[in-house]
Amino acid sequence: GEARCGCGAAPQLAGPLWTGPLFEEGLARAMLAECEGRRVDPSCARLLERAAAEAGMPACYYTVDEVASRARSSPPRLARLIERLRRAGHGASPTSLDPTGFRTTAPMPEILACV
Repeated sequence: GEARCGCGAAPQLAGPLWTGPLFEEGLARAMLAECEGRRVDPSCARLLERAAAEAGMPACYYTVDEVASRARSSPPRLARLIERLRRAGHGASPTSLDPTGFRTTAPMPEILACV
């Protein structure tokens, strides 16, 4: 049979697609250290904190609305969903690319169970 995505849909082709690391934790942490004692916009520091947390996570991310729709549930708070994923033993972090987005090492069935 035809290959299926974890959500059950047929795969769709796209590309070329970068699937390597997007962030380097050491660089993000070094930049955060440089922010200390300087007048830096708080949003810049938050972005660097998220970049450091995202390092090592999968290249793709999900949004809370997307997974809630798949789970046929109302969207949980992002922080609560990340906490549930971590308690279930998976890596999870918010993404700096979308305010409602997150990255996780959990497969889709585990994500849906945490919604």
